[in-house]
Formats: sequence, C-alpha cells, structure tokens
Amino acid sequence: MTRRTSHDTATGWGNPPVAAPRPFRWKRLVLLLVALVTVAAVALGGLLYWLWDSSKVSTVGKAPFDNALAIPPLAEPTVEKDGTRVFDLRMQAGETEFRDGVRTPT
Repeated sequence: MTRRTSHDTATGWGNPPVAAPRPFRWKRLVLLLVALVTVAAVALGGLLYWLWDSSKVSTVGKAPFDNALAIPPLAEPTVEKDGTRVFDLRMQAGETEFRDGVRTPT
C-alpha cells in the first residue's frame, strides 16, 4: 500500500512542499548594526587622532621670547652627621613681577 499526500500528482510523487518563510532574525540585525557602529567609531577616532597628531604647533618667529626665565638661586642645605643634605623649604604666598610694572600673585 502506497500512502499518498495532498501534494502528490497522478504521475508520481510530485513537487516537494514549499518551505515556510524564515522568521525575521533580530539578533543578526542588531549584531550587524553594532558592528557597523563600532567600525564607524573606530574609523572616526583614527581620523581624529591622525589629524591631531599630524598638526604642526610651532611658535618659531611668531613669539618674541623677550623675557628671560626667572630661576631662583639654589637653596643652601644643612648637612647632617650622616652626610644627608637637608633643605628648609617653605611654601608661602607672594608676588612676582613677570612683566615690568605688573605684579602677579604666586
């Protein structure tokens, strides 16, 4: 006895049934979007780093460099019995004249 199904034809077994359409795959879409956003962010970050790194910053010929750098004299240490030099340093408020006639609190 041969079992016949609704898709059989009179001449044989007939065409196989049509497969049901696949359900929409949200995971694949989300993963693709995350990958695209990540690639775009890395590309943009690389471009910004390249632009920042290759920029030229030079003040040669533009800044006058008229003021000498004010370097204080060396502090006099006291030498202890074991040869250790000890400096008496105190932090205090004061004023410095970086430009003639202009006093700046330090």
